[in-house]
Amino acid sequence: MIGGLLYVPFRTGNIIFLKYFGDFYQHSFIKKADWQFMPDWIIYSLPDALWILSFTYLMLSIWDFKVTKENSFWIFIALIVGIGYEIGQTTDFISGTFDYMDLVLMLIATGIPLTHLSLNQKKMLYVKN
Repeated sequence: MIGGLLYVPFRTGNIIFLKYFGDFYQHSFIKKADWQFMPDWIIYSLPDALWILSFTYLMLSIWDFKVTKENSFWIFIALIVGIGYEIGQTTDFISGTFDYMDLVLMLIATGIPLTHLSLNQKKMLYVKN
């Protein structure tokens, strides 16, 4: 949701998401605010990273917060798609602009839930012993 809301004041109207929120945007405080202070990485890279973060948490919750050989593909699918999308942009196979910051934030976004999982598992082992 936060990633989607970042699109509203900063991105052009040709994005599908914005077509659904066009009226909201036209009449909201968001359009009237001065957003020049916002760094580019928040505008352009953070929404994808937040999508990957939330999707990774969703997959982990579906698989009961356990990573196995059988479910690894599903847990990492958002990262795989995100990196594939960025690589596609370098070859003009996919429209858009390749950005290293996108890759960095995608890796961080995948690492956060996995680190959280790892810390919780260590904590649970400590409590059991």
